[in-house]
Amino acid sequence: MAKAQQAKKGAAPRGHIERRGQSSWRVEVTLGTEPTTGRRKRLRVTVRGTEEDAQRKLTELLRQADLGQAVEPSRITVGKYLEQWIGTVRHQLAPSSHIAYGFALRSWQRTSLAHVRLQALTALQVEHALGELLAAGLSPRTAATRLTILKRALSDAVRWGLLPANPAARVKRPKWVGPEMRALDEGEAKQLAQAARAAEEVGAGRKYARIILLALATGMRLSEILGLRWSDVGPRELSVRQGLRDGHTPHPPKTAAAMRTIPLADQALQALRRQRHWQLEQRLAWGPAWRQTDYVMTHEDGSPIAERMVELWYRRWVRSVGLREPAPRIHDLRHTWATLQLRAGTPVHVVSRLLGHSSIAVTLSVYAHVLPEQTVGAAETADEWLHV
Repeated sequence: MAKAQQAKKGAAPRGHIERRGQSSWRVEVTLGTEPTTGRRKRLRVTVRGTEEDAQRKLTELLRQADLGQAVEPSRITVGKYLEQWIGTVRHQLAPSSHIAYGFALRSWQRTSLAHVRLQALTALQVEHALGELLAAGLSPRTAATRLTILKRALSDAVRWGLLPANPAARVKRPKWVGPEMRALDEGEAKQLAQAARAAEEVGAGRKYARIILLALATGMRLSEILGLRWSDVGPRELSVRQGLRDGHTPHPPKTAAAMRTIPLADQALQALRRQRHWQLEQRLAWGPAWRQTDYVMTHEDGSPIAERMVELWYRRWVRSVGLREPAPRIHDLRHTWATLQLRAGTPVHVVSRLLGHSSIAVTLSVYAHVLPEQTVGAAETADEWLHV
């Protein structure tokens, strides 16, 4: 048996070489102990060649162990690991995210990746499996999202000591062209607001029209408007504390910045007052059948509204308003609010905070095209103070 290498004088051997045959050697390195069981973790590798070849392998493994890049061998497959991973991180995810992640992982389970041993996984194999998803008809955008979730799962495998590095980190996302952001100009925004105000007077449209007015007046996301409660509404402001998915699943904002307070313009205040008055009328009409949920935006019986119901109504209704094509998506109302605020001179850090962005950099990445319009004004301002 070759002499064992030690971490320091007097310490237990960290690795050693043992002859297994005429030109076969077993190289073993100790990686520490399990904190819960106290079991010693070992990495064993068979080397064919000379003793010098085995010694070089031992030195390489010890270097990897020092850098935290050596992992104990495991026979677990990628498919089995992903099953265990989604169960482990479930408590970290919003219910809607957990469902989305489940769909994503089932897509990978149907590729050749599922049966690959996790510790043998390569970037090339991930690229090949990604090609399988695209060939099966998955859109580039959806495939890119699937890849992002796989990268997160494998990053946790690295953090947990199952992988030395994330092979998916080197795989590029498929290219896709998303829908172009459609921000209304001031005239179009007024036209849409007037049409929404008129829709308030027409039957079932009123419960949706006020959602449109609030989106135009605050820049809130649709899920945030639907998750708004009367307890979140103050005399001249409202607080964003949660969103609502599928009409029944409240969820906290994904970031701390998304929990914010938004000042209310007069138009927003008036829309909220009309909504409150309408709800009181409905409560009297429905009597004991009325559902007390505290949500601001509800159906006639007081039950919360699902996003898809608003979107279905909006897609039909917005075509009747007479705006230039393409018709704005409901999420474009948020873009409209931000764009008009920036063009009016509202500081970008204020717009970023009211949008609930995690940083000003996020706001600039989306709305940088609006800001150059302000550079002419900056030059004119300089002319004013330099004029003699």
